[in-house]
Amino acid sequence: MKKLLIIDGNSIVNRAFYGVRPLSVRDADGKEVHTNAVYGFLNIMLKYLNECEPDYVCVAFDVHAPTFRHKMFGDYKAHRKPSPPELHPQFPLVKEILAALNIKTLELAGYEADDIIGTVARMCEESGICCDILTGDKDDLQLASDLVTVKLVVTRGGKTETTDYGAAEVYEQYGVTPAEFIDVKALMGDSSDNIPGVAGIGEKTAFSLISQHKSIEYIFGNLQKLSLTAGVLAKLEAGRESAFLSQTLATIDVNVPIALEFEQAVYKPDFESEAFAKILTRLNFKQFLDRFGLDAAKETDPPPEVKENEQISFF
Repeated sequence: MKKLLIIDGNSIVNRAFYGVRPLSVRDADGKEVHTNAVYGFLNIMLKYLNECEPDYVCVAFDVHAPTFRHKMFGDYKAHRKPSPPELHPQFPLVKEILAALNIKTLELAGYEADDIIGTVARMCEESGICCDILTGDKDDLQLASDLVTVKLVVTRGGKTETTDYGAAEVYEQYGVTPAEFIDVKALMGDSSDNIPGVAGIGEKTAFSLISQHKSIEYIFGNLQKLSLTAGVLAKLEAGRESAFLSQTLATIDVNVPIALEFEQAVYKPDFESEAFAKILTRLNFKQFLDRFGLDAAKETDPPPEVKENEQISFF
């Protein structure tokens, strides 16, 4: 059976940025160009390309524009701090590397990378293709199935690990199905995305309620019949509207209008391409030049100042 690997670009670039010490080079004008997120992302991507051996590869990115969730709930992600100024300019560099390697990128204004990932995962299931999702975002667990594996990257004690979740692993770990994971968040909310949930309902209670009753539709349709404490009942009665709003906000849209033919994402990166050598040279990624047996691009002068450690590895 064929396999597609889709990478959550924003999630992995962010993780790389915080996981690799600051690195930079000087461009032709002497301006400092930060490169640690690019370096870490390339390291991570190459690791999983080698491990997953996919037939198809693509990378999904967010677009810096309001999504349908922002239009529905103005405070969606309102508490998020802006990205560090050293991070944002590294995204175009990551995309330049992907283009040089003939790796398909996907993004669409009005939608998040998660929605694109969910849509691609659905397309894979409908076509009988296995789909591996590489992400650090636990929200994607709702997409896990018999054909879709969420490769969740986590950092514990300074060490980065990846856990694979299909539908069975999600249930074993959390006691709910991938689809029920959405309703857990509908009740407990999500402070990182500023999804309100039901005031006063925490993670433990949310998981308990959904593992027992399976959906917020059932819970709110049978409030007076359920065995609930007076406090929990009062919170649910007061938070009905917020719960259903949160459910919608937390649900990944798997029907994003993206035009993707699998043949566009065939995994055939050209590690010997001139474009790839040029950007590696420009960023002074000597370790990668050596790894692929590439000569530094002759037309590009070595940067006058670098902060590089050729032995650095994200994993």
